[in-house]
Amino acid sequence: MQLFRRSMLQVIVSGAICSTLPSLAFAQTQKLASEYDVIVIGSGFAGLAAAISAAEKGAKVIVLEKMQVAGGNSSRSGGMMAIPGSTVQKEQALRTLRPNLQPI
Repeated sequence: MQLFRRSMLQVIVSGAICSTLPSLAFAQTQKLASEYDVIVIGSGFAGLAAAISAAEKGAKVIVLEKMQVAGGNSSRSGGMMAIPGSTVQKEQALRTLRPNLQPI
């Protein structure tokens, strides 16, 4: 995988935004717009990637997160990806909590 300046800049900007979001969670409640083109549920790796992609295409985007900090479950993965059905998971005889998850 090649890493280009633009994608590196997106990662840096996303990281900077994520680091400020926890303090914003306790800020005054703001009235949100009632219409969005894209509503992203979860601010993990996939959610933020989807939000950035949609925003770059001109969509009005909102990201909703259940946790107090941005990053969702990705923030707990230690920078690694959580992939159900991975070889490591099979080697260690670990089962997924939800049998309907499919390996990538």
